[in-house]
Amino acid sequence: MNLTHNFKNKLLRFSGSLFLSLSLLACGEKELSTAPCYINIDNSIHNDITLSSAMNPLAPGIFCVISQSGDGKYFQFQNNHKQSSKSPVYAQEQKQSMIFGFHNGVIVGFGTLDGKFHAYDLQCPNCYDDNAIPLRARPLSMTDAGIARCSNCGNEYDMNNGGYATKESGRLTSYPANLAPSAAGTPNMRVIVR
Repeated sequence: MNLTHNFKNKLLRFSGSLFLSLSLLACGEKELSTAPCYINIDNSIHNDITLSSAMNPLAPGIFCVISQSGDGKYFQFQNNHKQSSKSPVYAQEQKQSMIFGFHNGVIVGFGTLDGKFHAYDLQCPNCYDDNAIPLRARPLSMTDAGIARCSNCGNEYDMNNGGYATKESGRLTSYPANLAPSAAGTPNMRVIVR
């Protein structure tokens, strides 16, 4: 009887652990947005130092907003250390029909806690309402410490910790992102957000 009891306890613990593991995996899959976003910038062509600062895995915690000027002729870059720059959109990039998220901007950079390259939407997810007329832009600002802050609702998100809210519940809208070789084959010179 004692053996049966121990077996049942072990089976219950195992099934509970399995359920928890599968739940976490399922959550991990849902954390990336399926909203349209596509950016493909080869920084070996632009040689932009502001963007480069966020592409360095040896300097985690530096995040850069990538956006496009209203006329579509320039990429604009601004990192969380108040450095900003712009670079022309070249002909091969104009052909790609890039989409910059909900608020014409995506924040990219390596997190300090997980060391992964992240891409977050510039729009506050707490304030975004697909049904609002007119659709109101609620862009996030960034602090040196890697916190994205909404001036409208006051929510703060830790970009170094997967974009989780620091005061309330919620999480930044995330997109799949990676660094890829440049057209010339130089490693980690191209930012790709899908």
